[in-house]
Amino acid sequence: MTTSTHRADVVGRSLRGAAVGLVVAGLAGALLGACGEAPVNSSASPSAAPVPPAAGTGAGRDAGGGNPFTGGQRYEPAGPLPEPATQGPVLRVAALRDADLVRIARAFGMTAAVRDEGGLRVVSDGRRRLTAAGSLWTVSALHPTPREQTAVGGCLPSTDRPAADAPAVGCDAGPTPTSGTALPPPDPGVAERRARRVLADAGLDLRGAQARTTVTGSQWTVVLRRQVQGLPVVAGDFVVSTDARGLLVGRGFATDTVALGPHRLVGVASGLRQLDDGLVLGDVPAASTATPAPVLRVTGVTLSLALIQSAATQLVPAYTFRLADGTTRTTPAVPTT
Repeated sequence: MTTSTHRADVVGRSLRGAAVGLVVAGLAGALLGACGEAPVNSSASPSAAPVPPAAGTGAGRDAGGGNPFTGGQRYEPAGPLPEPATQGPVLRVAALRDADLVRIARAFGMTAAVRDEGGLRVVSDGRRRLTAAGSLWTVSALHPTPREQTAVGGCLPSTDRPAADAPAVGCDAGPTPTSGTALPPPDPGVAERRARRVLADAGLDLRGAQARTTVTGSQWTVVLRRQVQGLPVVAGDFVVSTDARGLLVGRGFATDTVALGPHRLVGVASGLRQLDDGLVLGDVPAASTATPAPVLRVTGVTLSLALIQSAATQLVPAYTFRLADGTTRTTPAVPTT
């Protein structure tokens, strides 16, 4: 089984995420229609004014000191937190064209025409299926057919097979292992190079992306976090992995963007109050059931970009807070109303 690194959700899958989903969608809609409503001077320099380590006063706090939607969690600075910037870029992510889908499909070893299916654009060779909507794409494996064989252990599956009825080549031509035989784990470095090559062949710009590789048995997963204008993109990781049969699958989004201009940031203190209110982007750890409500210590903050999906896909400024336990939480750094 692959790990949770497959996930690239924009809003965390939890009660907290469900409670703020409409807020995030409203944020994206507001930015799409009125990014220029909060103009800023592009020459403005970042502020270094620290945020004192005092309790926030988020609207979601109740008399007990926490938002019930977040399990009562509260975020408190462990020390002064400087403002990483006073403004940040907003970018619209380009929609995928048919030519882009053909290129992505070929990079994953599929050769077929793009067709419309229920509002989605689809490419499928009978073994894998590429689906795309707007700026986002996903390559998934279909149910196996009797002619498919498991890849040979110790090598990566070939993506050179042009069609489902073509003869098997490369690793896919290897024999199915005897039941109970464990395949040797693949080399993480080889897996990362393969993932980067596939995405480069797909025409996606992931230069400077940070990668982490997970190996589980004979399967591997590579997660790449892209940087745009020097800022890491949160909630929009690229994923390339193998399934149980050695087939390459993955997900991501278009890398062509259009700058919509800088936008004024709400400030770190407001960002902390948003965390208290449950406005967290990306994966969200399960809320604690501890009594009294837990206080999570915040040790640092950096500026990032968050992938927001609504009528169109955008990259918007966000604060990524680092907690004392080494985990992070990300929240929008632009107004949500």
